[in-house]
Amino acid sequence: MHVGVQVKDHSGRKVILNPEKDLLMNLQENQGKTTKIEPCVAVFEGHEDGDLNGVRIFPDGKILSWGINDSVRIWDNNGKPLYVLDKHQNRREGPILLPDNTVLTWSATSLKMWDSSGSQVEVLEGHLKDITGAKIMPDGRILSFSDDSTLRLWTQKGKPLSILHGHKRGVNNAVVLPDCRIVSSSYDSLRIWNSDGQRLATIEGPNLSITSFKVLSNRRILTWHETLQLWDEEGQLLSSMEGHTEVVNDVQILSDARILSSSRDGTLRLWSKDGILEKVLEGHTAEVTGALELADGSILSWSFDGTLRLWSTHGDAIAIFAGHTRPVEEVSILPNGTILSWSRDWTLRLWDSNGRSMSVLDAHTGPITCVKVLADGRILSGSADNRILLWSPEGELLTVYAEHTEAVIDLEVLNAGKFISWSEDKTLRLWLIDENANAVYPASGTALTG
Repeated sequence: MHVGVQVKDHSGRKVILNPEKDLLMNLQENQGKTTKIEPCVAVFEGHEDGDLNGVRIFPDGKILSWGINDSVRIWDNNGKPLYVLDKHQNRREGPILLPDNTVLTWSATSLKMWDSSGSQVEVLEGHLKDITGAKIMPDGRILSFSDDSTLRLWTQKGKPLSILHGHKRGVNNAVVLPDCRIVSSSYDSLRIWNSDGQRLATIEGPNLSITSFKVLSNRRILTWHETLQLWDEEGQLLSSMEGHTEVVNDVQILSDARILSSSRDGTLRLWSKDGILEKVLEGHTAEVTGALELADGSILSWSFDGTLRLWSTHGDAIAIFAGHTRPVEEVSILPNGTILSWSRDWTLRLWDSNGRSMSVLDAHTGPITCVKVLADGRILSGSADNRILLWSPEGELLTVYAEHTEAVIDLEVLNAGKFISWSEDKTLRLWLIDENANAVYPASGTALTG
């Protein structure tokens, strides 16, 4: 049997260097178990200006990455740089991969299309101020919108079709519906357009402020800031849902079409599908940051007060999940129904459905920046401590990925049992999990939509 060389890591814990496999085994002496420290498979280097912001995966496995105020880069799946495209300025929304593998980027007042060899094939010009986003229509046409208060429709090849005038302020978002209708928003109004860009309806008012909106399955539109408002598709106000005393952070549409809102005022409110208040969910002592509906119809919420709370389908209090010492950031549900939460206290916690703490995942030494749940229930967590940790569904630390030199920003699970991470050190790194890690489990606090 091969015997490795015993050394110490940065925290003073004993580890074994195994030259045969070129990996480190962290000795968890208090549990009598070992934790593998896995080397990265490939390093993607080249980004220089600004933090990395995201990746896109091509159907053939190539990887596209972009940074804030930095170029868009395309790599093969082994980290070899293939092409460098132009800058992409949108922090929230990354470049778009079109069905023919063309890449759409935008910066300042123009959009650009690039073929699969990295060559620029078209420049889409016409906007007069910064472009704030773009969408692909169900029929393949391109929709762009801008701070110049207009939207523009383009052919699949990037040729101009029409200009959508009407907004009085910059357009900050747009949603394309399956029938190719468009709903666009600025801070104080929404507009509904047909598939050719002709205006169908306007939603506006002297006291209307819009933080966000959802298009519901019954073709109604729900807007919110501090007050929620329900509109029909003709732009007529159906219900003004008043009650919250501060800005609404999140809105979920439940399986029975009722509406659940959560607010900075520390409350959640349940509304009928027609906007009638049914219940005020009181108990949190600070801002409510999110909520989701569980499989049995009960509601789980989480807050800056460090707790999660479980409510019946009618909004009655059932349980308090206490343990976190700082605001809860997010929640996911594992495939076996276990509840996973993570917090600004640098820990993740596993809970049963009754609020009993099952495990505290406390190996991170900095803020947790990203979490992904694999289809088999294992958990990947990234942190500002520069590391990514792999946990069992029971909360046992399995593997440490520790070659980033600055905070981990996010990660994406790929096929073939690998994942890619990106960091404030301006690199992407490819890592191996195993052949069973080919998917991410979808249930999370941000997954429910209208």
